[in-house]
Amino acid sequence: MSMKFSRQSGVGLVELMISLVIGMIVIAGALSMVSSTFGANASQMKMSRLNNELRMAMSSITRDMRRSGHNSWTIAQLTAGVYTPSPQPASVVIAESSADSAVMHYDENADGLYPTTEPTETYSFRYNNNTIETKIGTASTGTWNAIVDPSVIEITEFKITDLSQDLSTATPPGALAVTLPMYSITIKGKLVKDPTVERTIQETVRLRNVIVS
Repeated sequence: MSMKFSRQSGVGLVELMISLVIGMIVIAGALSMVSSTFGANASQMKMSRLNNELRMAMSSITRDMRRSGHNSWTIAQLTAGVYTPSPQPASVVIAESSADSAVMHYDENADGLYPTTEPTETYSFRYNNNTIETKIGTASTGTWNAIVDPSVIEITEFKITDLSQDLSTATPPGALAVTLPMYSITIKGKLVKDPTVERTIQETVRLRNVIVS
Protein backbone atom coordinates (compact mmCIF):
# COMPACT_ATOMS: atom_id res chain seq x y z
CA MET A 1 0.00 0.00 0.00
CA SER A 2 1.41 3.33 -1.03
CA MET A 3 0.74 6.68 0.77
CA LYS A 4 0.94 10.12 -0.80
CA PHE A 5 1.91 13.15 1.30
CA SER A 6 0.79 16.62 0.21
CA ARG A 7 3.24 19.46 0.77
CA GLN A 8 1.80 22.24 2.98
CA SER A 9 2.85 25.82 2.29
CA GLY A 10 3.18 28.36 5.15
CA VAL A 11 4.47 31.84 5.84
CA GLY A 12 8.14 32.20 5.37
CA LEU A 13 10.49 34.18 7.62
CA VAL A 14 10.90 36.93 5.05
CA GLU A 15 7.18 37.34 4.64
CA LEU A 16 6.72 37.44 8.40
CA MET A 17 9.36 40.14 8.78
CA ILE A 18 7.74 42.23 6.04
CA SER A 19 4.35 41.92 7.71
CA LEU A 20 5.82 43.01 11.05
CA VAL A 21 7.47 46.06 9.49
CA ILE A 22 4.26 47.09 7.75
CA GLY A 23 2.32 46.66 10.98
CA MET A 24 4.82 48.78 12.90
CA ILE A 25 4.61 51.54 10.29
CA VAL A 26 0.80 51.56 10.53
CA ILE A 27 0.92 51.64 14.34
CA ALA A 28 3.52 54.43 14.34
CA GLY A 29 1.35 56.51 12.01
CA ALA A 30 -1.68 56.01 14.22
CA LEU A 31 0.28 56.95 17.36
CA SER A 32 1.61 60.05 15.61
CA MET A 33 -1.91 61.17 14.73
CA VAL A 34 -3.12 60.56 18.29
CA SER A 35 -0.13 62.44 19.70
CA SER A 36 -0.75 65.39 17.37
CA THR A 37 -4.41 65.47 18.34
CA PHE A 38 -3.61 65.46 22.05
CA GLY A 39 -0.98 68.17 21.51
CA ALA A 40 -3.42 70.38 19.62
CA ASN A 41 -6.09 69.89 22.28
CA ALA A 42 -3.61 70.77 25.04
CA SER A 43 -2.60 73.96 23.22
CA GLN A 44 -6.22 74.92 22.75
CA MET A 45 -6.96 74.32 26.43
CA LYS A 46 -4.02 76.49 27.46
CA MET A 47 -5.08 79.31 25.14
CA SER A 48 -8.67 79.00 26.32
CA ARG A 49 -7.62 79.30 29.95
CA LEU A 50 -5.46 82.34 29.23
CA ASN A 51 -8.23 83.97 27.21
CA ASN A 52 -10.80 83.36 29.97
CA GLU A 53 -8.52 84.87 32.64
CA LEU A 54 -7.84 87.97 30.55
CA ARG A 55 -11.51 88.36 29.67
CA MET A 56 -12.51 88.14 33.34
CA ALA A 57 -9.99 90.88 34.18
CA MET A 58 -11.23 93.03 31.31
CA SER A 59 -14.86 92.54 32.38
CA SER A 60 -14.07 93.63 35.94
CA ILE A 61 -12.43 96.83 34.71
CA THR A 62 -15.00 97.76 32.07
CA ARG A 63 -17.92 97.13 34.44
CA ASP A 64 -16.69 99.77 36.89
CA MET A 65 -15.53 102.10 34.13
CA ARG A 66 -18.93 102.17 32.38
CA ARG A 67 -20.64 103.23 35.63
CA SER A 68 -17.99 105.81 36.45
CA GLY A 69 -19.23 109.37 36.84
CA HIS A 70 -22.75 108.48 37.97
CA ASN A 71 -23.99 111.04 40.51
CA SER A 72 -27.55 111.20 41.78
CA TRP A 73 -27.02 114.88 42.73
CA THR A 74 -26.47 115.74 39.07
CA ILE A 75 -29.47 113.67 37.97
CA ALA A 76 -31.71 115.44 40.50
CA GLN A 77 -30.60 118.85 39.25
CA LEU A 78 -31.12 117.97 35.62
CA THR A 79 -34.57 116.62 36.44
CA ALA A 80 -35.43 119.87 38.21
CA GLY A 81 -34.20 121.88 35.21
CA VAL A 82 -31.58 123.74 37.26
CA TYR A 83 -28.01 122.53 36.82
CA THR A 84 -24.77 123.64 38.45
CA PRO A 85 -21.60 121.82 37.38
CA SER A 86 -20.72 119.19 39.96
CA PRO A 87 -17.66 119.85 42.16
CA GLN A 88 -16.89 116.14 42.11
CA PRO A 89 -13.62 114.96 40.49
CA ALA A 90 -13.32 113.54 36.99
CA SER A 91 -15.06 110.21 36.55
CA VAL A 92 -11.90 108.44 35.35
CA VAL A 93 -8.37 109.58 36.18
CA ILE A 94 -5.54 107.87 34.26
CA ALA A 95 -1.88 107.93 35.26
CA GLU A 96 -0.44 110.44 32.76
CA SER A 97 3.11 109.05 32.64
CA SER A 98 2.50 105.32 32.22
CA ALA A 99 -1.23 105.03 31.43
CA ASP A 100 -1.23 101.76 33.38
CA SER A 101 -3.53 102.74 36.23
CA ALA A 102 -6.90 104.41 36.64
CA VAL A 103 -9.09 105.74 39.44
CA MET A 104 -12.88 105.77 39.01
CA HIS A 105 -15.77 107.19 41.00
CA TYR A 106 -19.50 106.58 40.98
CA ASP A 107 -22.33 107.23 43.39
CA GLU A 108 -23.24 103.64 44.16
CA ASN A 109 -25.67 104.33 47.03
CA ALA A 110 -27.26 107.32 45.24
CA ASP A 111 -26.67 109.87 47.99
CA GLY A 112 -24.62 112.30 45.88
CA LEU A 113 -21.68 112.28 48.29
CA TYR A 114 -18.83 110.54 46.48
CA PRO A 115 -15.87 110.28 46.91
CA THR A 116 -14.59 112.69 49.60
CA THR A 117 -16.99 111.58 52.29
CA GLU A 118 -17.49 108.09 50.90
CA PRO A 119 -14.15 106.45 49.99
CA THR A 120 -15.88 103.14 49.29
CA GLU A 121 -17.21 104.70 46.08
CA THR A 122 -13.72 105.08 44.64
CA TYR A 123 -12.42 102.18 42.53
CA SER A 124 -8.83 101.83 41.32
CA PHE A 125 -6.93 99.54 38.96
CA ARG A 126 -3.19 99.40 38.37
CA TYR A 127 -0.42 97.37 36.73
CA ASN A 128 1.97 96.11 39.40
CA ASN A 129 4.35 93.15 39.75
CA ASN A 130 3.27 91.60 36.43
CA THR A 131 -0.39 91.50 37.35
CA ILE A 132 -3.42 93.80 37.50
CA GLU A 133 -4.55 94.88 40.94
CA THR A 134 -7.71 96.56 42.16
CA LYS A 135 -8.92 98.17 45.36
CA ILE A 136 -11.89 100.05 46.76
CA GLY A 137 -10.96 103.25 48.59
CA THR A 138 -8.97 106.44 48.21
CA ALA A 139 -5.20 106.68 47.87
CA SER A 140 -4.78 106.29 51.66
CA THR A 141 -7.43 103.61 52.21
CA GLY A 142 -8.24 100.17 50.89
CA THR A 143 -6.09 97.14 50.09
CA TRP A 144 -4.75 96.17 46.66
CA ASN A 145 -5.72 92.70 45.41
CA ALA A 146 -4.80 90.92 42.18
CA ILE A 147 -7.70 90.24 39.80
CA VAL A 148 -5.74 87.50 37.99
CA ASP A 149 -3.74 84.71 39.60
CA PRO A 150 -0.06 85.77 39.24
CA SER A 151 1.07 82.17 39.70
CA VAL A 152 -0.85 81.20 36.55
CA ILE A 153 -0.98 84.34 34.36
CA GLU A 154 1.76 86.91 33.87
CA ILE A 155 0.42 90.25 32.67
CA THR A 156 2.99 91.88 30.38
CA GLU A 157 1.00 94.98 29.42
CA PHE A 158 -1.90 96.98 30.82
CA LYS A 159 -2.69 100.25 29.11
CA ILE A 160 -5.61 102.68 29.20
CA THR A 161 -5.93 105.30 26.45
CA ASP A 162 -8.27 108.29 26.68
CA LEU A 163 -10.40 108.56 23.53
CA SER A 164 -12.93 111.02 24.96
CA GLN A 165 -14.63 113.38 22.53
CA ASP A 166 -15.17 117.07 23.25
CA LEU A 167 -18.64 118.03 22.01
CA SER A 168 -18.39 121.66 23.09
CA THR A 169 -17.98 122.93 19.52
CA ALA A 170 -21.50 121.77 18.77
CA THR A 171 -23.00 123.92 21.55
CA PRO A 172 -23.87 127.65 21.36
CA PRO A 173 -21.62 130.25 23.09
CA GLY A 174 -22.07 130.28 26.84
CA ALA A 175 -23.55 126.80 26.97
CA LEU A 176 -22.24 124.06 29.18
CA ALA A 177 -19.26 122.08 27.90
CA VAL A 178 -20.06 118.45 27.15
CA THR A 179 -17.52 115.63 26.92
CA LEU A 180 -18.27 112.10 25.77
CA PRO A 181 -15.97 109.86 27.88
CA MET A 182 -14.46 106.94 25.99
CA TYR A 183 -11.42 104.79 26.75
CA SER A 184 -9.45 102.01 25.09
CA ILE A 185 -8.13 99.23 27.33
CA THR A 186 -5.35 96.84 26.29
CA ILE A 187 -4.32 93.78 28.30
CA LYS A 188 -1.54 91.42 27.24
CA GLY A 189 -0.61 88.28 29.15
CA LYS A 190 0.98 84.84 28.97
CA LEU A 191 0.96 81.58 30.90
CA VAL A 192 3.61 81.33 33.59
CA LYS A 193 4.27 77.63 32.94
CA ASP A 194 4.25 78.04 29.15
CA PRO A 195 5.32 81.56 28.08
CA THR A 196 4.83 80.63 24.43
CA VAL A 197 1.08 80.82 25.04
CA GLU A 198 0.30 84.54 25.01
CA ARG A 199 -2.60 86.74 24.00
CA THR A 200 -3.56 90.40 23.70
CA ILE A 201 -7.13 91.64 24.11
CA GLN A 202 -8.42 95.15 23.55
CA GLU A 203 -11.75 96.77 24.23
CA THR A 204 -13.15 100.28 23.79
CA VAL A 205 -15.41 101.44 26.60
CA ARG A 206 -17.92 104.27 26.34
CA LEU A 207 -19.07 105.59 29.69
CA ARG A 208 -22.80 105.78 30.34
CA ASN A 209 -22.44 109.22 31.90
CA VAL A 210 -21.30 112.25 29.91
CA ILE A 211 -19.20 114.97 31.55
CA VAL A 212 -20.94 118.35 31.78
CA SER A 213 -19.06 121.38 33.08
